[in-house]
Amino acid sequence: DAMFNRNLDECLTHKIDYSCYKYCYATTHEQARIEADTVINLLKDRKMMIWYDLEDKSLPPFGVDAIEGIALSFIGECKEAGFDVGIYCNKTWYDTYISKYLKDKFKFWIARYGKNTGQLDEKYKPTGTNVVAWQYTSKGSVPGISGNVDMDVLY
Repeated sequence: DAMFNRNLDECLTHKIDYSCYKYCYATTHEQARIEADTVINLLKDRKMMIWYDLEDKSLPPFGVDAIEGIALSFIGECKEAGFDVGIYCNKTWYDTYISKYLKDKFKFWIARYGKNTGQLDEKYKPTGTNVVAWQYTSKGSVPGISGNVDMDVLY
């Protein structure tokens, strides 16, 4: 993200909560460790929560155990560097491809849009072990930002 440093500075200036998000393209443990090292080097000494997005269409054929291993490789590298890590995914992924071990051990941020009208609809609120955040739309609006934005609720 070419705007990472600027956006982080603005969050700090305006006292806005922030964290780091990394989409998983890794299909091996080594690739996951490389992804983690890239994030760690970008963040340097700026400690913040890192969210690892497990949703790529290349992963399901490997199965739940392999997905768990990829996630643990990324998480282990980040934790060793002093970062807290959670997992971001959509509700279908949480229900289908996320192991019980990951659900029990790590925080989750779940995307579940329902009708995706831009409005919060509590009937789509995801539940589950360690679910701490819900992305409820990709069609939200925020003053000062042009176009649609994702909207979230933190528990």
